[in-house]
Amino acid sequence: MSLASRPTRYRLSASELDRMCAAGLLVDARVELIDGELLEMNAQGPIHAGLTVMIRRLLEETYGAGHYVRDHSPLHLTEHDQPEPDLALIRGTPTVEAHPRGADTVLVIEVAVSTLSHDRDKADVYARGGVPAYFLVNVEMAEVEVYRAPRVDGTYGEKRVFVAGERIEWPGRDDEVDAGELLP
Repeated sequence: MSLASRPTRYRLSASELDRMCAAGLLVDARVELIDGELLEMNAQGPIHAGLTVMIRRLLEETYGAGHYVRDHSPLHLTEHDQPEPDLALIRGTPTVEAHPRGADTVLVIEVAVSTLSHDRDKADVYARGGVPAYFLVNVEMAEVEVYRAPRVDGTYGEKRVFVAGERIEWPGRDDEVDAGELLP
């Protein structure tokens, strides 16, 4: 009698991933750690790349001194979650000692051209990590999904969808942005 067995899955931790990168094992790899799994990220087309640059400039103009923007760089959110969002607005000044954490983050933005389902799933990752606000730019539907108020259960308490002409309040500020400024 033969017993079929399943391969053992190995969950990586963020510190193990950092050591692999430092050892040169993932040179030029576009990966992120989600729930302990190493996921390869899609290549960026011109819409995704251009929109990311435009939104980055908008964030830098809006928030200025006391904040900085990281693009396609790791956030250390939990022991098994180290995503690389398209944009992350961070309080303070850049450091080389460690990746920012959720508590350092003001806002994460993902631009979804071909990755909508995956980027929606990442809302729980950002909520689990304590990121106060997550904007998902849904290019196909020309809308911005705004997630706020992370809860203890690892989900966001608020979700609203905005289209061009509707105003979105910037996290931690008294001003707003037209959703159309975040869309192509």
